[in-house]
Amino acid sequence: MKEKLFRIFDYGSEYSLYGMILFMPISNAGIESFFGFAFLFFLLKKALKPDFGFLRSTACLFLLFFIFFLSLSLFNSGPYLQKSLSSLFFKWAEYILIFVITQDTLRSAKRIRNSLIILLVIAAVVGIDGLFQRFIGVDFLRHKKIISLWGETMLHGIGITGPFQHYNSFGTYLMFNLSLLLVLLISIKDKIYKISLFMLFVLLQACFILTFSRGSWLGFLCGVFLLLLLYRKVNKLVLIFTIYIILIIFFPGSKGRSMLVDADRFTVWKGAFGMIKDHPFLGMGLGTFMDYFQEYVSKDMYLRYTHNCYLQIWAESGIFALVSFILFCGSVMYKGIKAFKNNNSNFVLLGFICAFFGFLVQIFFDSQLYSLQLSALFWFIAGFIMALARLRENAPLITK
Repeated sequence: MKEKLFRIFDYGSEYSLYGMILFMPISNAGIESFFGFAFLFFLLKKALKPDFGFLRSTACLFLLFFIFFLSLSLFNSGPYLQKSLSSLFFKWAEYILIFVITQDTLRSAKRIRNSLIILLVIAAVVGIDGLFQRFIGVDFLRHKKIISLWGETMLHGIGITGPFQHYNSFGTYLMFNLSLLLVLLISIKDKIYKISLFMLFVLLQACFILTFSRGSWLGFLCGVFLLLLLYRKVNKLVLIFTIYIILIIFFPGSKGRSMLVDADRFTVWKGAFGMIKDHPFLGMGLGTFMDYFQEYVSKDMYLRYTHNCYLQIWAESGIFALVSFILFCGSVMYKGIKAFKNNNSNFVLLGFICAFFGFLVQIFFDSQLYSLQLSALFWFIAGFIMALARLRENAPLITK
């Protein structure tokens, strides 16, 4: 009876994770609902078999330090303590649990392949949605309207958002999928699969350029550069890399966008450094950046986030929280790269490593970790890398 219940809960956890993957680009409510189911099934499983061996890693140790220092920042929250508690338990704790649940659930090559299929299928739907929005003016999934870029003409100054709130958010999602697709295109030899993946790559690449998201472009380029370093056999990528830069520079409207200096961003960063100067060790208090921002910059300037996740973590939670977060990310990267070098047929792992690195670059210029959709994606990618690195099956996930 116990084994039967465990299998039921395990399947529940598996399909709840699939639901989260499906709704990541589409619906916050869908993410929250399936996370709730996944967390419930996770607790029920662990009540029957309390196995937490998968958490015995350096990355998880640094993650514990990160949670500890986030909690310590509450001592500086002052009148915003309730807000800080809400941020700790209903944002950061949920995101970190996605990382934990992903690791625990993806214990077989079959589950990883299923997750990969869902990721690519929903990416195709979202890509079609993005192009639909570009020509019609509104997407068909969430009825989001296209956004005009500041300082650009209406001919070229529009960024598609797809089902996301902002073109930068859409760009981050596309950057992840393009990094994964690029690696799969290199590794797969089957012509039917290769043609299908190439068509998807072209679709998402068109959307990617039409977001005019500079941070996403940079993140993708950095991911490609890491790919060149980790997989020396792909000399043809140098040509792809060059062509991509040329497309970005000469695509109508993107040249001015890529060269545009956002002065407001530097103003925001200046305000963040002011907070850091006053409270460098424990920060101002978790989730309080927007409450104190106007005191450090201007009462006429409204902003919610720093457009730099590293600075916001430091400003809100202190230097120790920031260092713990960076060490966690570095440990995930190290674990993934080490596993790939031990089994260089695991190209799915390589794709996720490159996407994760691109994500880490982009969050230097934006606030993806403070968006439910993108933060869920970030922690899912980290958990996916750890699960792949831990998987002891030697057979490649994708047949060449």
